Amino acid sequence: PSTEMDKVVLSPDGRVAVETSRTGAVTVRERLTGKRFAAVVPEDAYSDVRFTPDGRAVVCANEDGLGVYGLSPSLRANTFH
Repeated sequence: PSTEMDKVVLSPDGRVAVETSRTGAVTVRERLTGKRFAAVVPEDAYSDVRFTPDGRAVVCANEDGLGVYGLSPSLRANTFH
């Protein structure tokens, strides 16, 4: 299976990058080091991903709805649907 990146979105402050792969997986990384903080592999691939304006959460969308993942100060993602 391909794990190539499909889309990369930066947080409003530029510290965090969210990547989506062609398989629909979503990965949260520290932009400067590339350190992975979290990964989400949804049942149905996410087709779009955005940060909230304050950068505290990532909103992922697919044809079935939204997934909202809060980012704690340590940048580890926690689901809070």
